[in-house]
Amino acid sequence: MTAMAMLNAGWRPLVSTMDRLSQWQQGAGMKILSFILALATMSWLLFWPKVLIEVDGSVGHGFASLLMLTASGAFVHGFGYVPSTAIWRWVFTPLFCWPLPVYFIYSSLMQLGQ
Repeated sequence: MTAMAMLNAGWRPLVSTMDRLSQWQQGAGMKILSFILALATMSWLLFWPKVLIEVDGSVGHGFASLLMLTASGAFVHGFGYVPSTAIWRWVFTPLFCWPLPVYFIYSSLMQLGQ
């Protein structure tokens, strides 16, 4: 067995795992959930923007930028667009797009409770 064949054989489990993960993420339920999450995040920011204001009165532009990026990615995933470039395919997945908006909505709801 050549070195290249051994290298290719080592990558097979990783590639098959990524293929299964990709198929799971492209399901209709995941797309609907992405769209709802993005819509909730953007609506929350539109109707209650003061949630981004920090204790000292400044606006967290870094957090806001990342939040907008991930919510936009959730919109893209929710509409069903699948880019051809690998990096964009990774960016527009629930694994990348869901954690920050979920954290934002959770922390905002906790602020309302106080």
